[in-house]
Amino acid sequence: MPLTAEQKRRKKVQQDMKKLPLKTLEDYKAFNEKCREQGIPVKPAPAEMHEMVKVKFLRRDSMIHPIKLKFRNELIDFEKRVEHGKVYELPKIVVRHYQELGIPKYKTLTNAVTGESETVFSHKDPRFAFQVVLDD
Repeated sequence: MPLTAEQKRRKKVQQDMKKLPLKTLEDYKAFNEKCREQGIPVKPAPAEMHEMVKVKFLRRDSMIHPIKLKFRNELIDFEKRVEHGKVYELPKIVVRHYQELGIPKYKTLTNAVTGESETVFSHKDPRFAFQVVLDD
């Protein structure tokens, strides 16, 4: 089956985009912006290009089994298996994302005058913790 005019245009644009140099994070941002304009799939930057931080991974539940940290957005495609209590060098964007994950906790507020109660969000109980490790 022959390609339609739109498919031919996208194929040519993809070939032209492959020739662009992708050496820095800013190059990837510009490349992905052009991809979105053209309707082409974006290409995330390798994890090694991002700012890294040395951390000790801590888990509050089921500390026995390793867990796979998996994170992908327009800037990064990251996947790594980590164990509780071990030190890893991880991209800062991934650490920030996993620190924000948690189990929502709610509390009940009761109106003293009317006796009506209302359940509201209280806080998040974090599943993971990352301790920054400083090198001497």
